[in-house]
Amino acid sequence: MDILFHSRKIKFIILFSGILLCSGRTSFAQYSDTLRFNVTDSILKPVHSPTRAAILSAVFPGMGQVYNKKYWKLILVYGGLGAFGYFVNHWDSKYNEYLNGYINFSKYHDRTAIQHLKYINQIVGSDQLIIDNLRRSKDQYRRWRDLNALGFLGIYILNIVDATVDAYFFNYDISNDLSLKIRPTLLNSVANSGTFGIKLCFTIR
Repeated sequence: MDILFHSRKIKFIILFSGILLCSGRTSFAQYSDTLRFNVTDSILKPVHSPTRAAILSAVFPGMGQVYNKKYWKLILVYGGLGAFGYFVNHWDSKYNEYLNGYINFSKYHDRTAIQHLKYINQIVGSDQLIIDNLRRSKDQYRRWRDLNALGFLGIYILNIVDATVDAYFFNYDISNDLSLKIRPTLLNSVANSGTFGIKLCFTIR
């Protein structure tokens, strides 16, 4: 009798231990899968930072677009900056030429000081007429230089704004599973039962 009792007790202990072991393995497997998912998700999918995109574009224009993988926008950024930069330099050079000619001719009335300015040097008239034309020309070139400098600054700022906005929407995905379908349907109402109509179905999967 004692041998039978001990045998049943041993079988019960073995069975109970097996249940605990299986339960422990299942819990550990679930925990391991969760941990693996969390670690993998955090390592393989780093956060795309709008702040980093803005800083990169501010320090080196176009790098924010590279960070956002919008490489084609480099053409727009460098094309705009290059064009405005060229005209800023061009009109600034013309402004300095006419500014120096205006200062020298106003003081000494020496036409040799403006002989490199072909348009001004061809003017026939009094010295005051030449001075007025020099002043108008230098002011016009300065205005054109300043307008192109504002354009250059505008492209630079837009480069930062564009990189920041693109970074915010970097992980925004519009899947093919998002669909809007138009289907015929029966409209049931109190006044009219079984009337044909149209139903708009927006599906998210």
